[in-house]
Amino acid sequence: MKVCAVICELNPFHNGHEHIFREAKIATGADFIIALMSGNFVQRAEPAIMNEYSRAEVALKLGADMVLELPTVYSVASADKFAQGSIDIINSLPFVTHIALGVESKGELITEIAQIQANEPEIFKARLRDNLDNGLPYPKAVTVACADVLSNKGFDKDAVISVLQKPNNKLAVAYKKAMIKSGSNFVFTPILRMEIEGRYQSASVLRQRWITDGLSVRDFIPDISYKALLDEKGYAVNWDKYDALMLFALRSATLAEISQTPDCAEGIEHKIKELAGKSASFGEFLAVFPTSRFTKSRVMRICLQTLLKINKEMQNSYYINSRLLGVRKEAFELMKELPENIITNKNSETNILKKHLNVFDVDRRSSELYALLCGKKENMFYRKLAVIN
Repeated sequence: MKVCAVICELNPFHNGHEHIFREAKIATGADFIIALMSGNFVQRAEPAIMNEYSRAEVALKLGADMVLELPTVYSVASADKFAQGSIDIINSLPFVTHIALGVESKGELITEIAQIQANEPEIFKARLRDNLDNGLPYPKAVTVACADVLSNKGFDKDAVISVLQKPNNKLAVAYKKAMIKSGSNFVFTPILRMEIEGRYQSASVLRQRWITDGLSVRDFIPDISYKALLDEKGYAVNWDKYDALMLFALRSATLAEISQTPDCAEGIEHKIKELAGKSASFGEFLAVFPTSRFTKSRVMRICLQTLLKINKEMQNSYYINSRLLGVRKEAFELMKELPENIITNKNSETNILKKHLNVFDVDRRSSELYALLCGKKENMFYRKLAVIN
């Protein structure tokens, strides 16, 4: 039996995702596709456009056979931690034989870059130190160091930089690096993303279009996904509430609490605290925050990690408990092989989470917060498992 895992956010599920799920099954010959999907908060440090159960149901109707939740401590993490947490969970699934993901470039160069970042040869570390000493932000310093090392091996330097400037390629490198470090034995299967005008748009573009003009996303997402968006429109995220909560979290947190968030470093908590106290809104805070050393995305993750009370210890605790969100009936046989770290009901939750209850509480807290942001009276954390025929 072949089982292919796809790590995703599906925020929202668009034509490109449908292409990747379909091509993954073809390329791997998989009997089943498992989606490991971010929950209610995603890596851009924002609430998802739809709740996790609605996105899981869409995925099950459009290519996935089972959907697991990527814990919040990883879904709102840096690319490396996002990838390592994802790969650790997939490593725990005894039936997974392949991992597939969308990329903008062919896989050879992605694998070469991942090898360098995983093994960190001395020449790479030396170039990286030089780049950081010269004031480059860490992501750019890594990119230039990789390009320098691979140019010595005959690869085109500009081509390496181009690969690492594309978001899906960067995540692919992070996944492959995590696989190398953890000794994963499933097959790495990059799927080239489609770029056809009039049919494909990035999820970020579609989210913005949906917020400003819902009809303009119609041609870029499958009918099932579009209907789900319409069904959830009455419970859309209230961005003004989110703005206020984020700023309140920064103002009320101590310097020590901010400093312990996973993405915080170099004393940046002092600048965060200072500007949070001077800003009238979270949007204003982001607009005035200097990003010469820290990217806007990283600053936003620090802020969301502060709101959700995520600290470094949690993210480094090797937490591999994942909740089962939904399954197709045809994949019930896989449920019999799920390891104990996969949470299928409240009983399994009680039995296995004594060691990591504080990390699990982040998921519960995230669900409660998301319900408030969407104006829902009930917390959907314990919603019934989605089962699709």
